[in-house]
Amino acid sequence: AAATSVGVGPFSNVTAFRTLPAVLPKPDVTVSSTTTSLSAEVPAISGNFYVSKYCGKFTRTAISGASLPLPTVSKCRNTGVITITGIEEDATYNVTSFFNTTLGETSTESDVNVVSTRPAAPRLPPSSIVVIHVNYTAVGMLWDRLDDIELNGRFLAYNVVCKLNGQNIIDVNETSSRVAITNLSPGRMYDVRVAAISTGGQGVYSDVISVQTKQDNPPFPVVALTETSTTITAAVSVTPGYYVIDQYCCKFTRTTLAGSLNPLPTVTICSHAGLVTLGGVEMQSTYAISAVVNNTAGVQSPESSVVFLTTSQEIIREQSTVSLTSTVLVVIGSAAFVLSAILVAVVVVLIKRRRGRRSTDVSKPSTEDADTPTTSITRSS
Repeated sequence: AAATSVGVGPFSNVTAFRTLPAVLPKPDVTVSSTTTSLSAEVPAISGNFYVSKYCGKFTRTAISGASLPLPTVSKCRNTGVITITGIEEDATYNVTSFFNTTLGETSTESDVNVVSTRPAAPRLPPSSIVVIHVNYTAVGMLWDRLDDIELNGRFLAYNVVCKLNGQNIIDVNETSSRVAITNLSPGRMYDVRVAAISTGGQGVYSDVISVQTKQDNPPFPVVALTETSTTITAAVSVTPGYYVIDQYCCKFTRTTLAGSLNPLPTVTICSHAGLVTLGGVEMQSTYAISAVVNNTAGVQSPESSVVFLTTSQEIIREQSTVSLTSTVLVVIGSAAFVLSAILVAVVVVLIKRRRGRRSTDVSKPSTEDADTPTTSITRSS
C-alpha cells in the first residue's frame, strides 16, 4: 500500500492460505453390528487441517448365484460415528471410512473391515403343542419342529419353561421336540410354554399350555374340637396322599331346644386352612359338628363322623364368682371363730366369779348372829 503525507492508505483484500501436509492420514475405523444395523466409529483425527465430515462406506459382499454385488451405501456425518439401519440379517459387509476437510480435501480410505449382521432369532414359536402323558408327578409334551427358514439360523435347542402360580419351577433346554417334565406335585395346575433357540438367539414363546397333574379323591377327614366361651374351633385333618386339599368345610348344627318343634339352622363354614372357627356360640349349648374336604379338582370327600360338644359357662364370670364366694366364706369363718373364742372366755370368767363368792359365804360368821343384841326381859312385880 502507498503511504501519503496524511497517513496509511487502505489495505488490499485478505487472502487466506496455509501449508498443506504431504498426504492426509488414513483413518482408523471400528465396526460393530446388530441384527439389522452396522456402525462405523472413526477416532478423532488431528493435524494442520480441519475435519468437516467423517464418512463410512458399506458394501454388501456378493451373494452366491448373483451376477453383480449389491450396491454400496455411503454415509457422512459431523461426528465420528456413522450408522446404517434396515439392512439384511445374517449378511456380510466390507466397511471402510474416510474424512473430508474444510478445504474440500478427501483422505484415503481406511483398511477394509469385514463384518456380518447378526442372524435373527426364530420368528415363530413351536406349534401344535400337545400333552401326551399326565400322571401324579409328571407331564409329557410334544410339538412340531421349526424348519430352517422359521429358525433364521442353525437350530440349537428348545427352551421349556414350567410355572406354578406364576413362578418358574422348571427351565430346561431340550434338543428334541418332546419333553418329560418330572418332579411335579399331585393335583397342581402348571403352565408350560416353549420357544426355539437358534444361532440368532431365542425366539418368541408359544401360547401357555395349562395342564393339571392327577390326584386321588380326598379321604375321610378327622375333626378335633376346642372351645372358648364364645367360639368353637374345628381342626380338620386328612392322611397324606396323592391329592391337594383346596377347602376344609365344617357344618355346625345346634341341637333342638326343649319345647322346640324344629332344630335350629345349620351353619357351614369353609376355609383354605385346616382350622374352621364358629363365633357367637351360646353358653351351655350342645352343637353337632362334621366336616368334608375338597381337592383342587373339585372332588369332595365323604363326610366325617359327627362330633358333639357342649359349651360351658363363661370362664371369666365363673372364676370371679368362685373367688368372691371363697373370700366371703373365709371372712365369715374367721368372724365365727373369733366370736366363739370371746364367748368361751366370758363363760369361763363368770364361772370363776361364782365359785369365788360361794367360798366367801362359808368362811364368814352369820350376819344376824353378830349384829343382833342380847335382850333381857324384867318382869315387874
